[in-house]
Amino acid sequence: MKRILFIILGIILCHAAQAQYKDIQKLPQPLRDSILIDVANKAIDKYSIGYLQPGREPVIEDIGVVSKDMLANRKDRRGLDWPQYYGVYFYAVYYKTTEEEKFYYLSPKDYLVKVFIRADNCRPVNIRYWDESSSRSGLDEDGEMARIVPENKKRRYTSVAEKEEKRANLGKTIYYGPRTPEEIREANRQDSLKRDSFRREHQRRYWEKRQADSLRMLNAQP
Repeated sequence: MKRILFIILGIILCHAAQAQYKDIQKLPQPLRDSILIDVANKAIDKYSIGYLQPGREPVIEDIGVVSKDMLANRKDRRGLDWPQYYGVYFYAVYYKTTEEEKFYYLSPKDYLVKVFIRADNCRPVNIRYWDESSSRSGLDEDGEMARIVPENKKRRYTSVAEKEEKRANLGKTIYYGPRTPEEIREANRQDSLKRDSFRREHQRRYWEKRQADSLRMLNAQP
């Protein structure tokens, strides 16, 4: 019974701190981490589908105070390179890619999705995805997190198995499990050869039809 009461009290304190505390750096680490994870998960769930998966543990990164020098040559921190963020302390919460995803997507990044959060007001400001596509900025603007995002506007996660099925349906080379970059390049080369062969066959049939139409028109003339 005491354990249940302790858990309920912790949840209440967590939400109260998230709503009212102005500097989460001063919070005890367990409470601070739980708030950061909660804020990140809500942002990910709001703007994407399928990125919060059972078994993936969140990783918390202490970024520190943002400055122009600190951001130099750090492409993984794009979205923070705005003057209004200079001098602001940031944390990031991200979920790691699996080895299979790294090989399949040829992604050099360790994260599948990453959320940057201000320490002074605990607001998310930016969501980055492994391929930088459909990333979201300006989440800390007034009213942004209260805005409803239609389902068809959300970034949707596609697993390796789903992509393999699509490739098979299109007649493309199917990948099985993790592969080396050389294997992936060879598979892409084979797909390119198949596309070229299809294109040549399509052109051949097109010109044969044109010739047949021309002969038919000539024969039809009096």
